[in-house]
Amino acid sequence: MPIEVTRVYRSEDEAADETWIQRDFGYGTRLSYDIFLYSNSEISSAGTPVFTDAEISMPDGAMVECTRTDGYPSTDYVHAQFECASQPTGVWFKSTIAYNQTRPGWDVTRKDGTVYAFAEGGPLVSISDRFENFVTISRGGAMGTGCTHAIPANAIDTSRRQPGARSPSATTTPTSPT
Repeated sequence: MPIEVTRVYRSEDEAADETWIQRDFGYGTRLSYDIFLYSNSEISSAGTPVFTDAEISMPDGAMVECTRTDGYPSTDYVHAQFECASQPTGVWFKSTIAYNQTRPGWDVTRKDGTVYAFAEGGPLVSISDRFENFVTISRGGAMGTGCTHAIPANAIDTSRRQPGARSPSATTTPTSPT
């Protein structure tokens, strides 16, 4: 799973008091890992929150809309299941959002098996693919960032051919400097 860090500029990235928000690469910028979940119904409900919709907020400000598909009451978020069908040609089409009780939070699963895990009421914490490769995102301070890329030990072939060798059996295994 490749690590991709790209910067996105948002000209209207302001706080509620209309001041600019300082981000990782300066004012008005977002990283490719700045993906959040949002729910219009949860925010707009008075008293007991309801969960009838979910949106995936992308770094560039785009929203992927998802609708609830399970038969549970709208106040039950633990059994909530959402399907994203608002982007008929994109990678998020037919993605699902479900509450993860094992690690309290929400999982967005794309059709290709990629899982975006979100903290409960918080930002993206990890991305994993169907081959068990994953990236863990840790945030420090108010919203500072850090990133750890983890790969299963057997997924990397560290052998290489000796210079001038024609046979793949003539290999060396590099060692890490300590």
